[in-house]
Amino acid sequence: MKWTYQIAQKSKAAVALGIIFFIMLITNIIDKRHFSALQKAFTTVYEDRLMVENYIYKLSDLFNQKKILIEKNGELSIRLDSSIQQLILKYGKTQLTADEAVYFKRLKADIQQLNMLEQEYISSPETGVISSIEQHHKSISTHLGLLSDIQLAETRRILKDSDQLIASSNFNSYLEISFLIVVGLLVQALIYTSKSLKPRFRQNSQLN
Repeated sequence: MKWTYQIAQKSKAAVALGIIFFIMLITNIIDKRHFSALQKAFTTVYEDRLMVENYIYKLSDLFNQKKILIEKNGELSIRLDSSIQQLILKYGKTQLTADEAVYFKRLKADIQQLNMLEQEYISSPETGVISSIEQHHKSISTHLGLLSDIQLAETRRILKDSDQLIASSNFNSYLEISFLIVVGLLVQALIYTSKSLKPRFRQNSQLN
């Protein structure tokens, strides 16, 4: 019944190869998911964090200019509103966190109030209006600082998640290699055992 034993050995080898295929398929699917997640993370860091930080920097510069110009030349200060509004619109199209959405809403409210006060001051310059304008500039500066802090915190969080994805992919790769080695050795052992059980060729004594 050696033929039944050989069939059993071949079946074991087939199962081993099937295990290899299954492991490679699963790890490939997982790696693709990790790769997609990493792509999304890098896109988010660039579009929703680095670009936003650039918007915040430009907004801070424009508001500093307005603060200086309002008493010297109110009309020039008002002309900066168009550039500010464009940056606010770009910012609003990005992915906001819950806290970021709250501070961004407050920022827009402060900007709206500041624009009204500037229009009032240009029409009728008064010391009390200037004082209110300065208070709104301080509030705007505070909110821009908080929004900038969120960009840094979110970037750190995304990079930490990305590191975990990379570590998980590396672990899957090591696991896959380990399984391949084990299964490869098993297949090799099965082949060697199968060969050793084959009957050796004996020379016919009648030929002598």
